[in-house]
Amino acid sequence: MISGWQRRKPDTIEPTGEPKIEIDALVRIAGLFRFRWDPPILAVLAERSFRFRALLTRLESHIGEHVDDNALTRSLRRLTRSGLVRADNKRVGRRNIKVYSVTDTGREHVELYHAFITVYEHRRKPAGAGDRTCCVHGPQRTQAFP
Repeated sequence: MISGWQRRKPDTIEPTGEPKIEIDALVRIAGLFRFRWDPPILAVLAERSFRFRALLTRLESHIGEHVDDNALTRSLRRLTRSGLVRADNKRVGRRNIKVYSVTDTGREHVELYHAFITVYEHRRKPAGAGDRTCCVHGPQRTQAFP
């Protein structure tokens, strides 16, 4: 007999035949999207390395809205502490300037974001719109998300 404190492996199918939602997985997924600016910052840094001001400009042009300097600073510090972003000091003249780039772990997060977007966009298609060319059902199915 399993007590209330012991964990048991959850069933994957509800008695109604519907898939059961894995709460632990939802918590992990929610952690990926916990902070508003982290996913777009990682996506922009996955393109190439940026200095702070250039990153801010690129981020704003991607998103189409203003990003506060303090919000970007907090996000970059958090992402750096988490090991998703690397901040390298680059000497320019007499000044040291930080250049931000995504780490391998950060790239893995970007790939997860891309997978979520792909499935989300696929699920939003009308039922009859499946032309078998999407990455979920089409010939690209054997590849990881493009």
